[in-house]
Amino acid sequence: MKPQLRKLICVGDREVGKTSLLTVISKGKFPHEYHHVVQESCAVAIEVRGEAITLELGESSKNGEVHLYYLPLVYSEVHAILFCFSIEWGESLANIPKSWAAQVEEFAPGILRFLIGCKKDLRTDKNTLQDPAIRGQEPVTYEQGEAMARTIGATYLECSSLTGEGVRELLLEVTERMDVKKWNRPRKPNILDSHRVPIEVKEESIELYLWDTVAQGEFEDHFRPLSYGRVHAVLICFSIDYPDSIDNVTEKLGPEVKHYASDIPRFLVGYKKDLRHNSDTLRTLSNHDQTPVTYAQGEEMAHSIGAVYQSAQL
Repeated sequence: MKPQLRKLICVGDREVGKTSLLTVISKGKFPHEYHHVVQESCAVAIEVRGEAITLELGESSKNGEVHLYYLPLVYSEVHAILFCFSIEWGESLANIPKSWAAQVEEFAPGILRFLIGCKKDLRTDKNTLQDPAIRGQEPVTYEQGEAMARTIGATYLECSSLTGEGVRELLLEVTERMDVKKWNRPRKPNILDSHRVPIEVKEESIELYLWDTVAQGEFEDHFRPLSYGRVHAVLICFSIDYPDSIDNVTEKLGPEVKHYASDIPRFLVGYKKDLRHNSDTLRTLSNHDQTPVTYAQGEEMAHSIGAVYQSAQL
């Protein structure tokens, strides 16, 4: 039987121990050098109550726009969130509600969540307590961690990636609390849905990865440009039976793609070609003094934004 896939993401301030935790989980050894990441991921096989599970763990920390606009997309795809802080750095715990939990509550209100106190070994470490960078701060107590967990609706766990204490227990606890089959929480529509399609061109096998995004809303407007740098082509789509959608190409999408992806091929795609001569469509549009977008109008628009024009019937 194929193992069930369960996805988690670790979020929290930089240098609180997220990367070390994932490294110990995936490689079984502690990394002695710090490498800042925007998003890292790993997969680990685990057995819980005789059931094979594949845990896919990712991590992310603040990094300007990438943090603000990318993470909400991730929240919609995971089964649980691990809020991480460093036990020897009280400020990292104080940042959890305002910097992390608030965003999760907005974009994934029903998701399973855990508060993870990392670097447990440093709670009583004399050298750490004497470090000028944290002088004047007392290590976070277990009771303080529990209190914060209750505040954000999370289960509280502690671990030390350096000594390994609590890491396996953390994995088991998190996995046992997740039940993919029963996982049914409120979910916001994806701003960026993805699809993979195998295709053969000139006897060469190619895998196309297609991402589907929308053009409405301030959040989407900020996020879309971040995706243009990772693609080989852009398809700008409109509906032939909805003239306002082609106006959006002129006013927003066309200029945006030109600005952020001037060097990659772009295509203007007119969808719902079958509705161009549909009597109900014509009647509805005539009530608003509109007509379907013609092929000539589509071609003209494509020329104005430097795109190739295609129309399709779905």
